[in-house]
Formats: sequence, C-alpha cells, structure tokens
Amino acid sequence: MKRCSFIILAVLCLCACGGRIDSSFNISDADITPVSAPAPELRCRSAVLMDYDTGTVLYSKEPLAPIAPASMAKLMTTYLLVEKIKAGEYSLDDVITVPPEADFRKAPPQSSLAFLEAGTKITLRHLLTGLMVCSGNDAATAVAILVAGSVDACVGAMNSKAQELGFASFEFVDPAGYYDGNVVNALEFCRFCCIYIRDCYDVMGPVINEPRFASYNTTQPN
Repeated sequence: MKRCSFIILAVLCLCACGGRIDSSFNISDADITPVSAPAPELRCRSAVLMDYDTGTVLYSKEPLAPIAPASMAKLMTTYLLVEKIKAGEYSLDDVITVPPEADFRKAPPQSSLAFLEAGTKITLRHLLTGLMVCSGNDAATAVAILVAGSVDACVGAMNSKAQELGFASFEFVDPAGYYDGNVVNALEFCRFCCIYIRDCYDVMGPVINEPRFASYNTTQPN
C-alpha cells in the first residue's frame, strides 16, 4: 500500500492542531483512479505537496520563500521532548509541576491557551494534550522548560536540532511560534513533518487523538 501524499497545510494542521489519524483506515492502489488535473489555485503564499514514501515533490508554490511557521513551531518543541521520552528520560505518565513562567496569565496577548496554572501538578500526557489539542502557548513554555531548563535554552536546542536534521532555513526565536522572528520554508518544513510523523507518531498518536482537553474549568474540543 502506498501512503497518502501530504500537502504541507494538511500535515501541519494534523500534527499541531490535534487532527486525528484513524489507524484502521486503509486504501489500496486498486481504489485509486489516476486523473490529470490543473494545478490548484491556492491563496497561500507558499505550499508543497510531497509523496511521504519517496519524498518526491508533486506540487509546489514558492517552496523556498521564507514564511513564519506560527504554531507549527511547536512541532520542533515536541520533537525534542519525544526524543527524551524515547531515551527513557521521561514517560507520559510522569507528573510535573507547572512552572511559574508557564502560567496562562503570563502568556502573550491573544495566545491560544491550555489554561495551565503555576504550581499545578499534571501528567506529561496532560501537558502534551494541552499543547497539541489546544495549541497552548503556555503548554509550549512548560515543555520548553522541561526539555532544556529554560525557554532560551530550548530555543537554542530547537535551532541546533534543525541544523542537525539539515534544515538550513529554520530559525526559531520562541518555542510556541508566537513571534514573527520564527522562519522556515515550505519545502524544508514539509520534509520535517514527514520526519516528525516517522519519529513521533508512536508516542504522540494517543495524545493527538484525545477528543478534548479540560483545564481551569474550561473544556476545549479537539
């Protein structure tokens, strides 16, 4: 079976906004009828359609243009944590204390929030659900501090990991993607999304499939 090709917008919305993957869904080559079609007319500045298995670019629009990843930067933040989980340093059942810097009241204006409160004890699974289902900037701060000890140290680790993976266009300035100084391009970020799915879905799958997230008397749907 060939896996479906991923357009970068679909990949990013799936991973960072908590879209679900149904592992029982299956499609065979016999179900696919090849057709020719005109190139899509997209309003976005930049896009890439890539075959997951081969890495072949099937469609692109300004693939090397610098763009702001916004909340998609959280994929790199979680990638660093998943590495530590796989190395045995943490588990999803570990209990952590929300640090003062991650209190939702300290998040920048108009942030998406998981409504974490400083001093609250939560499981790592709960924290990651707040990050992936709600795209919480407060949760991104908590993960950053857990991963590297401080937000600044995490940003440095994010940039180092990007270079290690071969993504020269990536430049991160915060773990949530809130500020305009975060820069990627669509081609490299699409490749990173494929790596993320390959390396992280076994850990993050149960998290992104959570139907809702509840915190601070607030319930947010996936």
